Amino acid sequence: MDQATDLSALLPDDVLADVLRRLPPRHLAVSRSVCTAWRAAIDADGTLLKAKESLPLSLAGLLIKYNWSYHITEFFARPSRTKKGPSAIAAGKRDFLAEGEIGAWSTVLDHCNGLLLTYGDDGDDDEGGLCVINPATRRRARVPPCPPPRIELARTVGEEYLAYDPSVSPHYQIFSLPYFVTLAHDKFGDEVDRAVEESEWPPATYITHVFSSVTGQWEERSFVREGEAAGTVADMRKHCSIDRCNAVYRRGELYVHGQTDFFMRISLSKDKYQVIKPPVICSASFPEPSTFSELYLGKSEKGLYCSSIQGECRLQVWILHEITMEWVLKHDRDLLPLLMKNNLKVPCHDYNKKVHGPWILQDINYNYKKDVGMKAIVRNRFAWSSDASDDDDETSECRVDKEGKNFNCGYFDILGFHPYKEIIFLSQSIKRGLAYHLNGSTIQDLGYLYPKGYDQQLPNEQLIESSFPYTPCWIELI
Repeated sequence: MDQATDLSALLPDDVLADVLRRLPPRHLAVSRSVCTAWRAAIDADGTLLKAKESLPLSLAGLLIKYNWSYHITEFFARPSRTKKGPSAIAAGKRDFLAEGEIGAWSTVLDHCNGLLLTYGDDGDDDEGGLCVINPATRRRARVPPCPPPRIELARTVGEEYLAYDPSVSPHYQIFSLPYFVTLAHDKFGDEVDRAVEESEWPPATYITHVFSSVTGQWEERSFVREGEAAGTVADMRKHCSIDRCNAVYRRGELYVHGQTDFFMRISLSKDKYQVIKPPVICSASFPEPSTFSELYLGKSEKGLYCSSIQGECRLQVWILHEITMEWVLKHDRDLLPLLMKNNLKVPCHDYNKKVHGPWILQDINYNYKKDVGMKAIVRNRFAWSSDASDDDDETSECRVDKEGKNFNCGYFDILGFHPYKEIIFLSQSIKRGLAYHLNGSTIQDLGYLYPKGYDQQLPNEQLIESSFPYTPCWIELI
C-alpha cells in the first residue's frame, strides 16, 4: 500500500486522474480503496460520478420491429426534455448517419446496454451487413461477415447476439448461433443427414464464432456443456417461428432463448454452458402442465425474468433462481378486469383519429427516404411515470365498463421489461402500448403504437417480430 502511494505521488495530479478515468466504472470504484492518493484523485474531479452517469441506467423507450415490409426498426418513446434527448431519439431515426450510410436505415437485431446490433443493405452500392451503433454517442463500427461454421449444418441461418457491459469493459462481443429452419414444404428436406437430425442439441461441445471488438475479428470458440441437452436437431426444426428469440447478457453470462423454448446460459469466462428448461405453464386455460407458449426473456430489477400471455390476456411472469436454475412463478393474473376498469379496449386503427398518449411512435418506415417532416404531436394531459405507486392509476378517469358488454380486449404481445423496475411493457393488438406494474398491479396507457400506413398490409401480416427496451450509454466506445 505504501509503495503504491509513493509511486502515485510521483505523478502529477492531472496525469494520475487521466490514467484512472480510463478504467471502467466498476474497476474505478474498486481503485478508490487502493490508497489515499488514488481515492483523492478519483473524488477530486468527480471521475467516478461522471462514469456512473454515463452508464445505461435509464430507460429511453422501446425498439420495435414490425413485419418484413417495415424492415426499419421503429422507436416508441416519450419525447425527451433533457439535453441528451436528441441522441436518445436517434436510437430509432438514426439521422446522424448520412443517407445511404450503413446503419442509417436498418433492422435492429439486438440491443445490449446501449449498443445496437443492426443489419441492413443501406447503400446504393449494395454494401450492407452487420453494424454496431451507439445512438447516444452517435458512433458506429462495421462488423465483418461471419465466416462459415467448421461443421456445416444443413438448413440453418445465423442469429447474432451482443454481449456488452460498460461497467466492466469498454469492449463488446457478438455471438453467432445457428437457428434451424423447418423442413416442412422444403424441397431440400430429403438431402439432410438423418444422423445429424437425430443427434442431440445443443452438442456436448458447442463450437461457434464470436466477434471481439478487441481484435476486430471473428474467432472460433468452444463451450463445454454442463448437464443435459435440450433435445435433438429434429426437435429444433419443429419450433420455427418468424419471431426472433432474444437474449440477455448479465454478469459475464449470455442467456439465449432457443428453439423449443429452452434457454442456454453461456459463461464467457469459464467456456462452459448450461441448458435451462422453460417454465411449466399451468392455468385455467391450460389446466394440464405445459411448456408450449410464446415466452419472452428479459432482465429487470431482481434478475432474469420470463413472461407469457395465456389465452386472451392472462399474464404470467417467472424469475430465474440462479442457483438451482429453475423458474419461480412470481405473477399470475388475468388482466381483463383491469382493462375493463380502465376501458382499455382495442383502439380504432384509423391513424388520423387516434388519441395520442405520452409516448409516440416515430413512424420511421413511413418517412423512409421521403422528404416528410415529423409533425408535431399534441400530447394529452396524462404523463407516464415508472414511479407510479400501487394506488396510482393514470387511466382511472376513463369510463368504467362494469358489465363488459361488447368489450374487446384484443390480443397481447410482450414488448419487454423495464430493466430496473418491475414493469412489463405490452402491445394491445399492435394498437396501444401499455405499462403494467407487477407489484402494484396497475396499468398505464402509453399511447398509440400502430405504424402509419400499416393498414395497407394484409391483416395476417400485421405483427411484431421483435422488441427491445433501449437504455442509452454515454461512454465513448466505438
